[in-house]
Amino acid sequence: MSTKKTNDIWGLWRDIVSDDGIYVVDSQQRILFWSKSAQQILGHPPEAVIGRLCYEVIGGRDARNFQFCRRNCPTIVNARRGRSTPNYDVLCPSNGGELKWINISTAILKYEDYPLQVLHMFRDVSHRRHIEESAQRVATKLRQVIEEDINPSVWQEEPGCPPLPKLSTRETETLRLLACGQSTREIAASLGVKPITARNHVSRLLLKLGTETRLQAVLFASRHHLI
Repeated sequence: MSTKKTNDIWGLWRDIVSDDGIYVVDSQQRILFWSKSAQQILGHPPEAVIGRLCYEVIGGRDARNFQFCRRNCPTIVNARRGRSTPNYDVLCPSNGGELKWINISTAILKYEDYPLQVLHMFRDVSHRRHIEESAQRVATKLRQVIEEDINPSVWQEEPGCPPLPKLSTRETETLRLLACGQSTREIAASLGVKPITARNHVSRLLLKLGTETRLQAVLFASRHHLI
């Protein structure tokens, strides 16, 4: 496959997901392509990373501080076997030293007359991760309160109680924001919606959980490990 044709394919991906950072690596994990949006997110210019090993540039670690980005990482091993890898979050340093959480999706680029390549699309999810971590801290504190038997009797479970409600992704996001103590306007800003829409999300969430107040919703969610 010609270099021009390859660049045309990469350019097509870049145009379709212009807000995502994009980079392409070969089977040996050397960076072949680095988009302008990738530079905007992580600060590395293309000329500084092309030809380098991706794990040296990204340096991503997971939530347990384990070095996910490394030689023969799970993503490249799966790609060599023709298997896809579910999207994942890693914490990595930007060119300026700032730590950012990014979510990475991958696609295998394999052609009959061209070696294996793996396309990575990533976006900055630091805000989401900070909210999740804050909500988790709140949930942990609430569970400690509940375990000390000073929780309202309304949360005592009885035999034969109905199964827990299944929450949508948006409902879970709203619940985490409530756990962080955000107001309706703050929730709207975090979700990128209008305040009336955020208010509707909260109302439907309370109805689904069978609670009357936001505090009760957070207590219920904490007790049942929904956050």
